Amino acid sequence: MAQEAAGKPVVADGNVVREALPLPVVYYPALFGTFLAFAPDGRSRPALCACARPAVEHLLRLRPDLLRLGVTPDGLEAYFPAAVARRMTPSGGASLVRYVSGVCHQCNGATPSLRYCEDGLASSLMPTFGWYVHQTHLRLGILPRRYTWLEEVCPPGYREQVQATQRLERDLYEQCTRLLDGQFARAGEHSQELERMLELRQRASTARRNLRAKIEAVVMQELGGDRSYAHA
Repeated sequence: MAQEAAGKPVVADGNVVREALPLPVVYYPALFGTFLAFAPDGRSRPALCACARPAVEHLLRLRPDLLRLGVTPDGLEAYFPAAVARRMTPSGGASLVRYVSGVCHQCNGATPSLRYCEDGLASSLMPTFGWYVHQTHLRLGILPRRYTWLEEVCPPGYREQVQATQRLERDLYEQCTRLLDGQFARAGEHSQELERMLELRQRASTARRNLRAKIEAVVMQELGGDRSYAHA
């Protein structure tokens, strides 16, 4: 069981805790994971909430992108609690995941007892509900932090923002590569290109924040909108 440090909930990293939920044993994924699992006791097979099923199915459909990005099937433990991920063979996939309706924090209007990340690393919502923000990304057909998407799933407005962010990230990478390769020989050219890199970095950062804020607004609406997201 996780312990609180100096009165503040700890950041979850594969913890298993008891909480006031219909299935009270909660399996958290590794640091910055995506899905939580729930069980009635420590001997029972953990299940995901049924509301997470579309996100799981979309993640597995994005498996070619995961492989291209260097995330192997075993690397699904980066997204799921280990007790769930070890059942997800490449051939079985989502069919080996067990679901139960209405068992997660979001469905019960509950606040997780552990934190997704420390304050200051992201928006005010992420430390408390980061797992559900990333599940919403996937439900919309977007792979969190990777800027790849399912064409037939992702709504047009979101797809356009993902594409714009992807272009800026690519332009920034190319600009950084050019600077590191030292391709600017003329006097003053290097400083101009450095300014260009800093401009691209700012624009890419803004695009990332805007996309995340748009998705977080969906999560906030589903949680009730006027809910307080700070831990007590």
